[in-house]
Amino acid sequence: MHWLSAHELLLVDEEAIHTFNIQTKESRLLQQNYQTGIALTRGLTRMLLPLANKQWLQFRHEGDIGRMIHQQGEVGVLSASRYIHTEPQTRAVFFSQKPEEYFLFNFENDKRSLLLQQADGTQQRLFEIQDSRLSLQQQHPDGSSLLLLLDGKPTLFDLKQHQLLPLNVVGNHWLSARFSYDGKGIVMTSRQNSEYQTWLYQLDSGFSQLLYQGYQLVLPYQADRYLAVHPDSRFLLLEGEQVHELPVNYSPPYPGSVHIRGTDLFWAETDLKNTTVFRFNIETAALAQWRQDRRQMQQTFDVSADGSQWLLRHIGHLDTKVYRVSANIR
Repeated sequence: MHWLSAHELLLVDEEAIHTFNIQTKESRLLQQNYQTGIALTRGLTRMLLPLANKQWLQFRHEGDIGRMIHQQGEVGVLSASRYIHTEPQTRAVFFSQKPEEYFLFNFENDKRSLLLQQADGTQQRLFEIQDSRLSLQQQHPDGSSLLLLLDGKPTLFDLKQHQLLPLNVVGNHWLSARFSYDGKGIVMTSRQNSEYQTWLYQLDSGFSQLLYQGYQLVLPYQADRYLAVHPDSRFLLLEGEQVHELPVNYSPPYPGSVHIRGTDLFWAETDLKNTTVFRFNIETAALAQWRQDRRQMQQTFDVSADGSQWLLRHIGHLDTKVYRVSANIR
Protein backbone atom coordinates (compact mmCIF):
# COMPACT_ATOMS: atom_id res chain seq x y z
CA MET A 1 0.00 0.00 0.00
CA HIS A 2 1.43 3.39 -1.05
CA TRP A 3 0.19 6.98 -1.23
CA LEU A 4 -0.05 8.29 -4.79
CA SER A 5 -1.42 11.64 -3.68
CA ALA A 6 -3.00 13.21 -0.62
CA HIS A 7 -6.24 11.31 -1.27
CA GLU A 8 -5.30 8.34 -3.46
CA LEU A 9 -3.78 5.03 -2.45
CA LEU A 10 -2.10 2.36 -4.57
CA LEU A 11 -3.19 -1.11 -3.43
CA VAL A 12 -1.69 -4.48 -4.39
CA ASP A 13 -3.37 -7.74 -3.44
CA GLU A 14 -3.50 -11.25 -4.87
CA GLU A 15 -6.36 -10.42 -7.24
CA ALA A 16 -5.61 -6.94 -8.57
CA ILE A 17 -3.50 -3.82 -8.58
CA HIS A 18 -5.75 -0.81 -8.18
CA THR A 19 -6.09 2.67 -6.77
CA PHE A 20 -8.49 3.80 -4.06
CA ASN A 21 -9.68 7.37 -3.43
CA ILE A 22 -10.37 7.87 0.28
CA GLN A 23 -12.65 10.84 -0.40
CA THR A 24 -14.87 9.44 -3.16
CA LYS A 25 -14.49 5.79 -2.04
CA GLU A 26 -13.93 4.86 -5.67
CA SER A 27 -11.57 2.12 -6.79
CA ARG A 28 -9.89 1.97 -10.24
CA LEU A 29 -8.42 -1.26 -11.61
CA LEU A 30 -4.92 -0.88 -13.07
CA GLN A 31 -4.03 -4.51 -13.69
CA GLN A 32 -5.50 -7.91 -12.98
CA ASN A 33 -2.96 -9.59 -10.73
CA TYR A 34 -4.18 -13.08 -10.00
CA GLN A 35 -7.39 -15.04 -10.47
CA THR A 36 -8.42 -16.94 -7.37
CA GLY A 37 -8.92 -20.65 -7.79
CA ILE A 38 -6.03 -21.13 -10.22
CA ALA A 39 -3.65 -23.77 -8.95
CA LEU A 40 -0.47 -22.17 -10.31
CA THR A 41 0.47 -18.63 -9.40
CA ARG A 42 1.35 -17.00 -12.72
CA GLY A 43 2.93 -13.56 -12.68
CA LEU A 44 1.78 -12.58 -9.21
CA THR A 45 2.93 -9.09 -8.26
CA ARG A 46 4.11 -9.04 -4.65
CA MET A 47 5.19 -5.42 -4.47
CA LEU A 48 4.77 -2.31 -6.60
CA LEU A 49 6.61 0.92 -5.82
CA PRO A 50 5.75 4.10 -7.74
CA LEU A 51 8.72 6.13 -8.95
CA ALA A 52 8.83 9.49 -10.70
CA ASN A 53 7.48 10.20 -14.19
CA LYS A 54 5.11 7.24 -14.47
CA GLN A 55 7.77 4.66 -13.68
CA TRP A 56 7.35 1.69 -11.37
CA LEU A 57 9.53 -0.80 -9.57
CA GLN A 58 7.74 -4.12 -9.51
CA PHE A 59 8.62 -7.40 -7.81
CA ARG A 60 6.89 -10.32 -9.50
CA HIS A 61 6.73 -13.94 -8.48
CA GLU A 62 6.47 -16.19 -11.54
CA GLY A 63 6.34 -19.83 -10.58
CA ASP A 64 9.46 -20.46 -8.51
CA ILE A 65 11.23 -17.38 -9.86
CA GLY A 66 11.22 -13.89 -8.37
CA ARG A 67 11.93 -10.95 -10.68
CA MET A 68 12.45 -7.25 -10.04
CA ILE A 69 11.14 -5.23 -12.99
CA HIS A 70 11.65 -1.55 -13.81
CA GLN A 71 8.39 -0.68 -15.54
CA GLN A 72 7.94 2.54 -17.51
CA GLY A 73 4.84 4.23 -18.87
CA GLU A 74 1.14 3.67 -18.41
CA VAL A 75 -0.17 0.13 -18.68
CA GLY A 76 -3.39 -0.56 -20.53
CA VAL A 77 -5.22 -3.73 -21.53
CA LEU A 78 -5.91 -4.41 -25.19
CA SER A 79 -9.45 -4.99 -26.32
CA ALA A 80 -10.49 -6.01 -29.79
CA SER A 81 -12.33 -3.57 -32.03
CA ARG A 82 -13.14 -6.18 -34.69
CA TYR A 83 -12.40 -9.84 -35.29
CA ILE A 84 -11.18 -11.18 -38.60
CA HIS A 85 -12.15 -14.85 -38.68
CA THR A 86 -9.84 -17.10 -40.69
CA GLU A 87 -9.62 -20.79 -41.45
CA PRO A 88 -7.97 -23.30 -39.07
CA GLN A 89 -4.96 -23.63 -41.38
CA THR A 90 -4.24 -19.86 -41.34
CA ARG A 91 -1.11 -19.29 -39.30
CA ALA A 92 -0.22 -15.69 -40.05
CA VAL A 93 -1.99 -12.54 -41.26
CA PHE A 94 -0.29 -9.34 -42.43
CA PHE A 95 -1.45 -5.90 -43.50
CA SER A 96 -1.40 -4.98 -47.16
CA GLN A 97 -0.76 -1.35 -48.02
CA LYS A 98 -4.34 -1.10 -49.27
CA PRO A 99 -7.15 -0.56 -46.73
CA GLU A 100 -8.95 -3.70 -45.56
CA GLU A 101 -6.66 -5.97 -47.60
CA TYR A 102 -4.52 -8.67 -46.00
CA PHE A 103 -1.93 -11.32 -46.83
CA LEU A 104 -2.64 -14.73 -45.28
CA PHE A 105 -0.26 -17.66 -44.81
CA ASN A 106 -2.01 -21.02 -44.79
CA PHE A 107 -0.19 -24.12 -43.51
CA GLU A 108 -1.86 -27.44 -44.31
CA ASN A 109 0.09 -30.68 -43.98
CA ASP A 110 3.21 -30.17 -46.13
CA LYS A 111 1.73 -27.32 -48.20
CA ARG A 112 2.43 -23.62 -47.67
CA SER A 113 0.33 -21.07 -49.51
CA LEU A 114 0.10 -17.28 -49.64
CA LEU A 115 -3.32 -15.71 -50.17
CA LEU A 116 -4.53 -12.17 -50.71
CA GLN A 117 -7.79 -11.35 -48.95
CA GLN A 118 -9.68 -8.40 -50.43
CA ALA A 119 -11.76 -5.83 -48.58
CA ASP A 120 -14.98 -7.74 -49.40
CA GLY A 121 -13.57 -10.97 -47.93
CA THR A 122 -12.81 -12.72 -51.23
CA GLN A 123 -9.48 -14.50 -51.43
CA GLN A 124 -6.95 -15.01 -54.22
CA ARG A 125 -4.24 -17.66 -53.99
CA LEU A 126 -0.92 -16.08 -54.98
CA PHE A 127 1.26 -19.19 -54.84
CA GLU A 128 1.63 -22.59 -53.17
CA ILE A 129 4.75 -24.58 -52.33
CA GLN A 130 5.51 -27.86 -50.58
CA ASP A 131 7.99 -28.93 -47.91
CA SER A 132 9.41 -25.44 -47.44
CA ARG A 133 9.89 -22.94 -44.65
CA LEU A 134 8.22 -19.65 -45.50
CA SER A 135 7.89 -16.30 -43.75
CA LEU A 136 6.80 -12.87 -44.96
CA GLN A 137 9.21 -10.08 -44.08
CA GLN A 138 7.81 -6.92 -45.67
CA GLN A 139 5.90 -5.44 -48.60
CA HIS A 140 7.90 -3.05 -50.80
CA PRO A 141 7.11 0.63 -50.09
CA ASP A 142 5.66 1.02 -53.60
CA GLY A 143 3.49 -2.09 -53.13
CA SER A 144 4.94 -3.92 -56.12
CA SER A 145 6.44 -6.96 -54.40
CA LEU A 146 6.76 -8.95 -51.18
CA LEU A 147 10.01 -9.82 -49.46
CA LEU A 148 10.02 -13.41 -48.19
CA LEU A 149 12.37 -15.84 -46.53
CA LEU A 150 11.95 -19.09 -48.45
CA ASP A 151 13.90 -21.91 -46.80
CA GLY A 152 16.13 -19.25 -45.27
CA LYS A 153 16.87 -17.47 -48.56
CA PRO A 154 15.66 -13.89 -49.25
CA THR A 155 13.19 -14.05 -52.12
CA LEU A 156 11.01 -11.48 -53.87
CA PHE A 157 7.47 -12.22 -54.99
CA ASP A 158 6.30 -9.96 -57.82
CA LEU A 159 2.64 -9.16 -57.13
CA LYS A 160 1.93 -8.24 -60.76
CA GLN A 161 3.68 -11.13 -62.49
CA HIS A 162 3.07 -13.63 -59.65
CA GLN A 163 6.68 -14.79 -59.82
CA LEU A 164 9.10 -15.88 -57.10
CA LEU A 165 12.50 -14.26 -57.64
CA PRO A 166 15.29 -15.56 -55.36
CA LEU A 167 18.00 -12.99 -54.63
CA ASN A 168 21.54 -13.66 -55.80
CA VAL A 169 22.98 -14.09 -52.30
CA VAL A 170 25.13 -16.83 -50.83
CA GLY A 171 23.60 -19.44 -48.55
CA ASN A 172 20.18 -20.04 -47.04
CA HIS A 173 20.94 -19.18 -43.42
CA TRP A 174 19.37 -15.72 -43.33
CA LEU A 175 17.34 -14.79 -40.24
CA SER A 176 15.65 -11.58 -41.38
CA ALA A 177 15.34 -9.27 -44.38
CA ARG A 178 13.89 -5.77 -44.75
CA PHE A 179 13.75 -3.25 -47.58
CA SER A 180 16.15 -0.35 -47.14
CA TYR A 181 14.75 3.08 -46.29
CA ASP A 182 14.78 4.19 -49.95
CA GLY A 183 13.45 0.83 -51.19
CA LYS A 184 16.46 0.31 -53.46
CA GLY A 185 18.15 -2.34 -51.34
CA ILE A 186 17.54 -5.07 -48.78
CA VAL A 187 19.04 -5.23 -45.29
CA MET A 188 19.68 -8.88 -44.37
CA THR A 189 20.97 -10.52 -41.17
CA SER A 190 22.46 -14.00 -40.84
CA ARG A 191 24.24 -15.99 -38.16
CA GLN A 192 27.40 -17.93 -38.94
CA ASN A 193 29.66 -19.58 -36.38
CA SER A 194 27.67 -17.93 -33.56
CA GLU A 195 28.24 -14.46 -35.04
CA TYR A 196 25.54 -12.20 -36.45
CA GLN A 197 26.25 -10.33 -39.68
CA THR A 198 24.10 -7.71 -41.41
CA TRP A 199 24.51 -7.00 -45.12
CA LEU A 200 23.05 -4.43 -47.52
CA TYR A 201 22.05 -5.93 -50.88
CA GLN A 202 21.51 -3.53 -53.81
CA LEU A 203 18.56 -4.60 -55.96
CA ASP A 204 19.76 -3.01 -59.20
CA SER A 205 23.34 -4.30 -59.19
CA GLY A 206 23.15 -7.38 -56.95
CA PHE A 207 26.14 -6.02 -55.02
CA SER A 208 26.32 -6.73 -51.26
CA GLN A 209 28.29 -4.94 -48.54
CA LEU A 210 28.75 -5.71 -44.85
CA LEU A 211 26.93 -3.17 -42.66
CA TYR A 212 27.24 -4.40 -39.07
CA GLN A 213 28.24 -7.37 -36.96
CA GLY A 214 26.87 -8.63 -33.65
CA TYR A 215 23.17 -7.67 -33.90
CA GLN A 216 20.24 -10.09 -33.94
CA LEU A 217 18.10 -7.81 -36.07
CA VAL A 218 18.76 -4.56 -37.94
CA LEU A 219 15.84 -2.42 -39.18
CA PRO A 220 16.15 0.58 -41.53
CA TYR A 221 14.88 3.64 -39.66
CA GLN A 222 15.77 6.72 -41.68
CA ALA A 223 18.33 7.58 -44.34
CA ASP A 224 21.66 6.15 -43.06
CA ARG A 225 20.08 5.37 -39.66
CA TYR A 226 19.22 1.88 -38.40
CA LEU A 227 17.72 0.34 -35.29
CA ALA A 228 19.45 -2.76 -33.96
CA VAL A 229 18.37 -5.48 -31.54
CA HIS A 230 21.40 -6.53 -29.48
CA PRO A 231 21.60 -10.06 -28.01
CA ASP A 232 22.11 -8.59 -24.52
CA SER A 233 18.53 -7.20 -24.46
CA ARG A 234 19.27 -3.67 -25.67
CA PHE A 235 17.82 -1.56 -28.48
CA LEU A 236 20.42 0.57 -30.28
CA LEU A 237 20.21 3.41 -32.77
CA LEU A 238 23.02 3.19 -35.35
CA GLU A 239 24.23 6.24 -37.27
CA GLY A 240 27.32 5.31 -39.29
CA GLU A 241 29.98 4.51 -36.72
CA GLN A 242 27.99 6.06 -33.86
CA VAL A 243 25.93 3.82 -31.56
CA HIS A 244 23.23 5.29 -29.30
CA GLU A 245 21.56 3.08 -26.69
CA LEU A 246 17.82 3.65 -26.36
CA PRO A 247 16.45 4.02 -22.79
CA VAL A 248 14.38 0.82 -23.09
CA ASN A 249 15.24 -2.86 -23.27
CA TYR A 250 13.48 -6.15 -23.81
CA SER A 251 13.20 -9.30 -21.78
CA PRO A 252 15.38 -12.13 -23.10
CA PRO A 253 15.63 -14.24 -25.09
CA TYR A 254 14.13 -12.20 -27.94
CA PRO A 255 11.26 -9.75 -28.50
CA GLY A 256 8.54 -10.87 -30.86
CA SER A 257 7.56 -8.96 -34.03
CA VAL A 258 9.79 -5.89 -33.92
CA HIS A 259 8.46 -3.09 -36.15
CA ILE A 260 9.26 0.55 -36.90
CA ARG A 261 6.48 2.81 -38.13
CA GLY A 262 7.43 6.46 -38.52
CA THR A 263 9.29 7.29 -35.31
CA ASP A 264 7.62 4.55 -33.26
CA LEU A 265 9.23 1.23 -32.31
CA PHE A 266 6.86 -1.67 -31.58
CA TRP A 267 7.70 -5.02 -30.01
CA ALA A 268 6.03 -7.68 -27.86
CA GLU A 269 7.06 -9.89 -24.95
CA THR A 270 5.39 -12.84 -23.25
CA ASP A 271 5.84 -13.87 -19.63
CA LEU A 272 4.12 -16.59 -17.60
CA LYS A 273 0.87 -14.65 -17.48
CA ASN A 274 0.63 -11.96 -20.16
CA THR A 275 1.65 -10.87 -23.60
CA THR A 276 2.58 -7.18 -23.62
CA VAL A 277 2.85 -4.95 -26.67
CA PHE A 278 5.19 -1.98 -26.30
CA ARG A 279 5.27 1.25 -28.30
CA PHE A 280 8.32 3.49 -27.90
CA ASN A 281 8.83 6.81 -29.68
CA ILE A 282 12.48 6.95 -30.71
CA GLU A 283 12.58 10.75 -30.86
CA THR A 284 10.67 11.66 -27.68
CA ALA A 285 11.43 8.51 -25.59
CA ALA A 286 7.71 8.18 -24.73
CA LEU A 287 6.81 4.59 -23.82
CA ALA A 288 3.36 3.01 -23.69
CA GLN A 289 2.37 -0.62 -23.23
CA TRP A 290 -0.74 -2.77 -23.61
CA ARG A 291 -1.30 -6.11 -21.98
CA GLN A 292 -3.45 -9.17 -22.60
CA ASP A 293 -3.63 -12.65 -21.12
CA ARG A 294 -1.05 -14.79 -22.92
CA ARG A 295 -3.73 -17.40 -23.59
CA GLN A 296 -5.59 -14.79 -25.64
CA MET A 297 -2.78 -13.14 -27.57
CA GLN A 298 0.39 -14.38 -29.22
CA GLN A 299 3.70 -12.58 -29.36
CA THR A 300 3.49 -12.31 -33.15
CA PHE A 301 1.66 -9.29 -34.56
CA ASP A 302 1.73 -6.80 -37.42
CA VAL A 303 1.39 -3.01 -37.60
CA SER A 304 -0.16 -1.04 -40.46
CA ALA A 305 2.04 1.32 -42.48
CA ASP A 306 0.79 4.39 -40.61
CA GLY A 307 1.10 2.70 -37.20
CA SER A 308 -2.55 3.28 -36.28
CA GLN A 309 -3.79 -0.31 -36.56
CA TRP A 310 -2.47 -3.61 -35.24
CA LEU A 311 -3.18 -7.21 -36.14
CA LEU A 312 -2.96 -9.39 -33.04
CA ARG A 313 -3.21 -13.16 -33.26
CA HIS A 314 -5.14 -15.53 -31.03
CA ILE A 315 -4.98 -19.14 -32.16
CA GLY A 316 -7.68 -21.29 -30.64
CA HIS A 317 -8.46 -24.94 -31.05
CA LEU A 318 -10.95 -24.46 -33.87
CA ASP A 319 -9.91 -21.36 -35.75
CA THR A 320 -7.48 -18.48 -35.84
CA LYS A 321 -8.94 -15.25 -34.54
CA VAL A 322 -7.05 -12.23 -35.75
CA TYR A 323 -8.37 -9.09 -34.17
CA ARG A 324 -7.54 -5.60 -35.28
CA VAL A 325 -7.16 -2.94 -32.62
CA SER A 326 -6.54 0.77 -32.66
CA ALA A 327 -3.15 1.79 -31.29
CA ASN A 328 -4.68 4.31 -28.88
CA ILE A 329 -6.83 1.80 -26.98
CA ARG A 330 -6.17 1.77 -23.25
